[in-house]
Amino acid sequence: MNPNADLVLRVLAFPIVMAIAQLRVLGLVGGAAFLLLTYTDVEPVRIIIYGVVAIATIMLATALSHFGGGLLGVVGIVLAVIAMWKSEVIFDRVIPTSDRIHLTENIPVQIAPSISRDTVSVSIANDSPDWLEATGVAFADGSPMERPWTKTVSWGHWLAPGEEIQRAEIASVYPDDPGRYDLHRTTCTVAHADFRRMPAFIPSIEFEPQRSSGHSLFHVTNDTPVTIGRLWFSCVGSNRFRESIQTRPAYSNDLDYQIELGGTLTLMTSDARYGLTSCRVYAVKTL
Repeated sequence: MNPNADLVLRVLAFPIVMAIAQLRVLGLVGGAAFLLLTYTDVEPVRIIIYGVVAIATIMLATALSHFGGGLLGVVGIVLAVIAMWKSEVIFDRVIPTSDRIHLTENIPVQIAPSISRDTVSVSIANDSPDWLEATGVAFADGSPMERPWTKTVSWGHWLAPGEEIQRAEIASVYPDDPGRYDLHRTTCTVAHADFRRMPAFIPSIEFEPQRSSGHSLFHVTNDTPVTIGRLWFSCVGSNRFRESIQTRPAYSNDLDYQIELGGTLTLMTSDARYGLTSCRVYAVKTL
């Protein structure tokens, strides 16, 4: 076949080839993501990032192979696998591994409904010794025609033991039926909740608020019976919501560290953060 004609045919067939490849890849990645989220405790951020990398790499390899660059496509896939393997080092520093607990009965969570203008809200208090990740609230207005429906309430970060979140939005009142929602007949119960287990060993922490640079300090003393390989902190920010705070060894460029039994180490916030309060350790990596 004439080389020019062959190139024209490849160009014309390219959208069809890419569409078919995209459907296959999306089905494969989507199915794998569903299985991982359903049957494992893999963090969604891992699945999202790896999924995007896998889709982009396979689509690029398909395009290169279609135009006769099959070897380049193989090289691209190999490089993507190496990049994902290397990214585990970053994930290990950023994402802690904490056991998840899913409860559907005897749930140590207290809720109280309220209505403000056209919004139905609940206040949620964590009465568990573990961190509260999300709460499923079953809500109904008491009408015989309406069955309770469940909405999962979560926030920027896990809720610490003994803390509460005020006025988490549940639903909006129908504007054409303002009398439908009445607190005297509203039912609002906890349907399920996800917790993250509190670390078994937590070292002593002395928190020093931000200096002029905006970097707060965490003076850590390892008075536990284990060697500590990494700590993750959670603080209430200036927006009054609890959030995870990234830290690194102070006055050092090395991001990896360990604290031996009886040892001390000063950590500092990786970024300038102002107004941090109620800082607590929510995950510990032991060696």
